[in-house]
Amino acid sequence: MKLTRMVLVFLGFAQACWEQTKGSTNLAGPDRRDAAPAAATSDYAVFGAKPQQEALLRHQIQTMQPAILPLRVFFVPHWRYLDNARVSHLHVRAGYASAMFTHLPSRTVFIDADG
Repeated sequence: MKLTRMVLVFLGFAQACWEQTKGSTNLAGPDRRDAAPAAATSDYAVFGAKPQQEALLRHQIQTMQPAILPLRVFFVPHWRYLDNARVSHLHVRAGYASAMFTHLPSRTVFIDADG
């Protein structure tokens, strides 16, 4: 169940990051002039993830091809996620939930592993 939620979250981010050109969502097509180079898997560190979660995360980041990669990705228990969210001044509206957030100054991504 947890893995299913994580897959849906990552697929949602990947779809939101696709650039559409001339009515197409083809990322590797000839119309793509500003294609980012493929991300090397050793450019960022993943902590606390199971091998399957790490493989899925790396695949999704490679699919999204972000201009700037995170330096660290932490899969943390819920209590630690809440503590990091508090320290980072993350504000989530009442009635909404957050399964992950990025601390931009440190380029660190925190993912709630219990959620």
